[in-house]
Amino acid sequence: MLLEFLIAEGFEQSLADNCIYTRFDVDSQVIILVWVDDIIIAASNESVLESVKSSLCSKFKIKDVG
Repeated sequence: MLLEFLIAEGFEQSLADNCIYTRFDVDSQVIILVWVDDIIIAASNESVLESVKSSLCSKFKIKDVG
């Protein structure tokens, strides 16, 4: 379910490690690391980070611990 959502959001699954998803656009970069039930998101700026978190919140119940 998460895989399908991330692919629909434009992320690509890493060939080297299937727990890593990336999305590189002209003006932004996002890397998501998924491990069991934890997700770490790294983004090129705060607005992109908030956008990704908002998208995830719209589909899944998540808890942001900073």
